[in-house]
Amino acid sequence: MDTIDRPMTIRSALFAIAIAIALVPTLAPAPEARAAPSATASVRVEHHVAGAEKFRVAFVMPGQPASPLPLIVVQHGSSPTESLGTCPLFGSKQDCVRTDVFSTELVRQAVAAGFAVAVIDAFSELGVSNQDKTRFPNATRYAVSLVNALRADTRFDATRIYYTGFSYGGASVLGAISLPAAPFRAIAPVEAGCQIQPAGRRLRYPVLFVLGDRSHYPPQPCLHLTKALQGAGTDAQAVVLEGADHNFGVGPVRSGPSRTLNGCTDNPVIVDGTGWRHLNGQRTDREEAMRTCTTFIGYGSQDATLLPMAVEHVVAFFKHHSRER
Repeated sequence: MDTIDRPMTIRSALFAIAIAIALVPTLAPAPEARAAPSATASVRVEHHVAGAEKFRVAFVMPGQPASPLPLIVVQHGSSPTESLGTCPLFGSKQDCVRTDVFSTELVRQAVAAGFAVAVIDAFSELGVSNQDKTRFPNATRYAVSLVNALRADTRFDATRIYYTGFSYGGASVLGAISLPAAPFRAIAPVEAGCQIQPAGRRLRYPVLFVLGDRSHYPPQPCLHLTKALQGAGTDAQAVVLEGADHNFGVGPVRSGPSRTLNGCTDNPVIVDGTGWRHLNGQRTDREEAMRTCTTFIGYGSQDATLLPMAVEHVVAFFKHHSRER
């Protein structure tokens, strides 16, 4: 199924990350974060293919855009609760894209900042629900396939394409780090969880991790990966929002209890060409890592201002790196 050429151990690691993120509670709608795109923005749903799998994309364009535009590709989390495009109660929903609150807030802020946004719906074409944990696709390759298809699209500046996403979407963004040459100007995994992570390496693009200090995915593993990337010569940084849970205050006060791959906080699992090992050097494998790094811990917060703040960090980061080189 995977059309990207990389070692089987890396594919297994990315799958483990995606499934782990999928097990946690997801963003629920909140009035503070449900703002629709500006009335001057346009939304167009397109259908794309990666290998043998179809996926949908909603392109949201600023009003009266000056081409070519910088483009942000965003991947939803494990339970899409929002929609873009034509989504009638009855009849065909082929022109409807399901996404999450993080993505709609990103659309609102990014369009206002002059970006176009490509919102990937990884589930609808496959008929996957948030309960189908083992069927969640490798959305990293959806994003790479999409960007490769857009290189000749005059609407967008192929040198200024960015990638972000929340939770399962953040894990998809994290997966780009393992690719030999991901086609992005910058990436921003948000609440991705880094309990199983790729080895630090030198990347040609900058990376921003956005994390919550009260998340039941503790920030320490992603902070370790940030330092490992920095040590290899990558422009990597992390923002940890004080008081933020996994959902940035949007949704239930408590997250859990739920079976979640969020353990191994001080000793994450690192996957590289030589196999699986903990930070302390202890060898492991996928089965053991999934077992020993699983907990039932959950936290929560009630500060619903934190989701827009998390998105602000992402948009500002991409805007900073949108300047001509």
